[in-house]
Amino acid sequence: MTEVETTLVELKAMAVELGIDEVVANSFKTKAQLLMLIDLKKSSISKENKPKLVDQSKSGIETPKEKFNADKEWLNKRDIMGRYLESQPKVGMAIQLEPGEKEGIVESRVVNGIREFKVISGAVKEKIINGYKWILPKGVMTQVPEQVYELLSNELNIMARIGSKQSIERIDPQTGRRVGDML
Repeated sequence: MTEVETTLVELKAMAVELGIDEVVANSFKTKAQLLMLIDLKKSSISKENKPKLVDQSKSGIETPKEKFNADKEWLNKRDIMGRYLESQPKVGMAIQLEPGEKEGIVESRVVNGIREFKVISGAVKEKIINGYKWILPKGVMTQVPEQVYELLSNELNIMARIGSKQSIERIDPQTGRRVGDML
């Protein structure tokens, strides 16, 4: 007698024998559902008896193929961002030199739609967006994509506001006088 020819009650009993909770087995109303459950349970029992192919102590380690695929996805994301930035309108921007810094010299060229940078000498400012690095020489007017301009100008404005709160030239809110005059 095959499992298909058995009754619903017999299939429920068979499921309980395989270790399925009796309440769960009795909740099924069709033979098809129970047959699927029994097949799944039998296959899981046979898998438990087979030796494991994956060493569990090393399963968290990335294989070379997985690492290559992850690197490829990351590079793809970086390349997409590079092409997107290259297609944006450019805006002129100069970043102020800090005391003791020399003007930066950066060479750039477009390869496959992506701008590549090489720092020759001097001070530079880097902005990384989605893995793509845009390098600006300090002390020199440079054309940058609008998005890089917005991000850098926001960053520099925040730094300027922080600096003005610590400046000796600021006005003390309690006295209304310049901090430098009170020292």
